[in-house]
Amino acid sequence: MATTIKAVILKHHKKEDGTYNVKIRLTHERKQLYIPTTFMVSEIYLDENLNIIDRKLKNIIDKEVLLYRDNLLSIGELSRFDAKSLAKKLSELAHPKIEYIDYLAFMKCHYEEMKLKGRSSYENYRAAYNKLYEFSKGRLEFKEITSTLLLSFEKYLIKNGVGMRGIALYMSCIRSVFNEGRLKYNDEDYGIVKISNYPFIRYKLPKIPEARQKAAGVDVVISIINYQPKNETEQLAKDMFLLSFYLIGMNAKDIFSCKTKVKDNRITYQRSKTKDGRIDKAEISVNIEPEILELIGKYLDKDNKYTFNIYKRFANSKNFNMSLSDGFISIRDSLGIDNLTMYSARHSWATIASHNCNIIDSHIAKCLNHASIDFRVTNKYIKRDWSLIDKCNRQVIDFVNENLNDKSKSIKSIF
Repeated sequence: MATTIKAVILKHHKKEDGTYNVKIRLTHERKQLYIPTTFMVSEIYLDENLNIIDRKLKNIIDKEVLLYRDNLLSIGELSRFDAKSLAKKLSELAHPKIEYIDYLAFMKCHYEEMKLKGRSSYENYRAAYNKLYEFSKGRLEFKEITSTLLLSFEKYLIKNGVGMRGIALYMSCIRSVFNEGRLKYNDEDYGIVKISNYPFIRYKLPKIPEARQKAAGVDVVISIINYQPKNETEQLAKDMFLLSFYLIGMNAKDIFSCKTKVKDNRITYQRSKTKDGRIDKAEISVNIEPEILELIGKYLDKDNKYTFNIYKRFANSKNFNMSLSDGFISIRDSLGIDNLTMYSARHSWATIASHNCNIIDSHIAKCLNHASIDFRVTNKYIKRDWSLIDKCNRQVIDFVNENLNDKSKSIKSIF
C-alpha cells in the first residue's frame, strides 16, 4: 500500500478559542497517524468541511506538505519503518531540534558507571575528564569537539607537563566516550544523527613511546626467590611476586579481591581485568603446586571471607598496590633489576614458557587467560579442562627449580 501525506483539520480538535491545529496525516502500511504542526487556523478561513479557503494560508500549508513529501522521498526504503517510527522521523526532519548534548556530563556519567562496575580503568577516564574540564572551563558540547579543539587540548597538556604517553591515554579515553555518545544519541538505521561530527578522522592519537621492557625471565625469578627482604614491605612484595608467578600471573587486584574457596587443591577465579567483556567471565583454575603450599598457607584467609587475608591489612586494592610498588622499588634497587613490578611475575612466566620450555603461543595464551578469537563462540559448548594449564605450569616451575643455584633446593626452603 502506498505511503501518503496530506494536511487535514480534525473537527474534534477544536480549541477553546475556536481555532484548529493543522495536522499532517501520514498513511503508512494501512495505519494513519497525525503529526501536529505549528499552524493554527481560525474558523473564518475554513469552509463547512474544514477545508482551507484562504489562498495565502493554503499556499503556506501546501509548502509544509511538500516539505514532508520531499523528506519522505529522501528517506529511501520505507518498509523498514512502522507508521509510528516513520512519523517520528518525518517530524524530526521537518523541524530538527537544536539539542545541547553535554559531553562533559556524559563523560562523567560514563566513568562513574565504570567505577560502579568495578573497572579500575575508570581512574584514567576521570583523570582525562578533569584535564578536559579545566581546559574547557567546565562547558563542552559534543558538536564543539573538533580536530582543531583536540590539537589545542594536546598543546595545553604539553604546556602543563603531561608526557606523550599520558596525552595518548587521555585522548584514547576522550575518543572512547565520544564513540559511546554517538551510539547513544545516533540511530543511523532511522536516519537520526544528533552527533554528526567525528573529529577523530582528522585528529590522530599520538603514538605511544615504546615502553621500557619489564624485567622478566628465569634469572629474575631466581633472584626474587633467593632475595632476603630487609623489611615487611619488601617481604610482602617478594611473597606476592612468587604467589603471582606460581599461579600463572594472578594480578594484585585479583589476589586482593578473590573470594572463592580453595577446592580440590585449586584456586578458581574470574580475572577482573577482562571478565566483563567475555562470555566465560574470564574464569581460570590453577592447581596449587607443592612449591607454593607454604606460601598459600601463610596468606590463606582463615575466616573464609576472601581467598587471601590481604584485605585485613589494606582497606582496598589501591592501597595494596601502593605498598607493593614501594616494595618492588626497594628490591630492584637492592638487586639492580631495572623496572621490576608485580607484572614482572606474569611476564616472567610467559617468557620462560616461550623461550625456555618451548610451549606454543596458543597454550601460553590459554594459561594467561587470554580470550581466543577463534574459539569465543565454541568455548561455551565445551566443558572446561584445566589439565593443559596444569601441565604447562609444571613445566615452567620445573625449569625454575633446575636453574636454582643449589639444585637440591626447592622454593619451600626459601620462605
